[in-house]
Amino acid sequence: NDVFENNASDYGRKLYLIENCIYGIDIQPIAVQIAKLRFFISLIVDQKINSHKENFGIRSLPNLETKFVAANTLIGLEKSQQLSFRNPEIEKKENELKQLRHEYFTANTRKRKLELQKKDKILRKEIAELLEKDGWPETTARQIAAFDPYDQNHFANWFDPEWMFGITSGFDIVIGNPPYIQLQKNSGQLAKLYEKQNFQTFARTGDIYALFYEKGMQLLKDNGILAYITSNKWMRAGYGEKLRVFFTLFNPIILIDLGPDVFENATVDTNILFLQKNKPQTTFQLKAITLQKNDRNNIARALLEQYTTLEKLSADAWFIGSSAEQQLKEKIERIGKPLKDWDVKIYRGVLTGLNEAFIITTEKRNEILANCSVAEASRFGGLTERERTEAIIKPILRGRDIKRYYYEWAGLWVIFIPWHFPLHEDTSIQGASEKAEKEFQKQYPAIYSHLLEFKEPLSKRNKEETGIRYEWYALQRCAATYYPEFEKEKVVYGQFQDYAEYSFCEAGIYLSSNEYM
Repeated sequence: NDVFENNASDYGRKLYLIENCIYGIDIQPIAVQIAKLRFFISLIVDQKINSHKENFGIRSLPNLETKFVAANTLIGLEKSQQLSFRNPEIEKKENELKQLRHEYFTANTRKRKLELQKKDKILRKEIAELLEKDGWPETTARQIAAFDPYDQNHFANWFDPEWMFGITSGFDIVIGNPPYIQLQKNSGQLAKLYEKQNFQTFARTGDIYALFYEKGMQLLKDNGILAYITSNKWMRAGYGEKLRVFFTLFNPIILIDLGPDVFENATVDTNILFLQKNKPQTTFQLKAITLQKNDRNNIARALLEQYTTLEKLSADAWFIGSSAEQQLKEKIERIGKPLKDWDVKIYRGVLTGLNEAFIITTEKRNEILANCSVAEASRFGGLTERERTEAIIKPILRGRDIKRYYYEWAGLWVIFIPWHFPLHEDTSIQGASEKAEKEFQKQYPAIYSHLLEFKEPLSKRNKEETGIRYEWYALQRCAATYYPEFEKEKVVYGQFQDYAEYSFCEAGIYLSSNEYM
């Protein structure tokens, strides 16, 4: 036909694949628009210009609104339990909707597009009514009716391949670059959102990309292939244990550890994993490679020439190494004692929620102490105000201060104020306490005056907790159950390291939230 005759041969192939084989989802509408633009460009470059034809022979670009949608991939629809007894009229309407969207793909006039969009809306409403009569939850029916793929500024807070793309049997291939976001960030908002979705890979201390792996496998048909590029922390991290177990339920076939600096603006180490939705009959045969920088321009060749086979995959950390290295690792594990079996506890530093208020320079510390009273009248518990204040201002290390085998203190101090301070040992106090604040102002007026300058931003730190669970002047997370450990000698290290940087640390030195001991 004219698609092939009047354009480069790749144009027709691309158009066919876009129409019949490719679908896309992103939670951000702008990302969906960028994806569509990229597909438009890929088609335009293969069109042939003919100055003797109308519009220079350039064909209208396809309409991709129903091919790429803005939706939350991780949240599905609540469906009826009686799917096997579904009203056949629903399937009929569903097929009509599928055909309508197929026609919309090539509609090339404004009038025709609006006609099809109007019919689409009517069909969605009719389907929703039929579903509700068929025992589907009213909320689900409304969600299906409200889903408007033609509204380019809207995103759906759910995703379902059947109702969005007409796909009921699963996809052959799922490709993605999921976001890397810790579920516990922002007071655990993401953790609260997804913990009720029944993901096997969910871990409150984990990362959202683990859930995307599981969702991707759910979307595949049997023997389908998933290919993701994500952070490689799941290979070793404790929170990755559930994900590693999940992978062993299927057939991991290729693992490429890319290391750091793959993306210009991302510092995270990444990997590419190919996972097949079936189970190997004997042992795993995962082809794995740690890619060197000079091999990045020819990954396929490097994989072919340098891969090692991983056969023993489990919940334990995954290690990419030669056969000899893997045997050595197994020997060490057999003879040695794993770190997890030692009686060693690892603790995190304090989270202030507002460093500019709590972490101060030596100059500011001296200024605060100079404003403290040393008079006998200021004594409380046998100490003057200055002595009490000095006792709660502690030296603190940041990640950048910790080097390999030593640390360089930058002369910074943390004002260490637990929840309900100075009544923090009163177990009867269960939330933000006016009594505690009055006592704090009375016993520590200089510190109180300093923090009062930051009251507005301090009160906005965590709206679900500040002023509810704890007072505005307290640390957001004060290591409540283990802060006495800071007063002991310890080994410290930062959360983010290019290589191992651990240091002995003297007693009495505290750590910021990205450091551990």
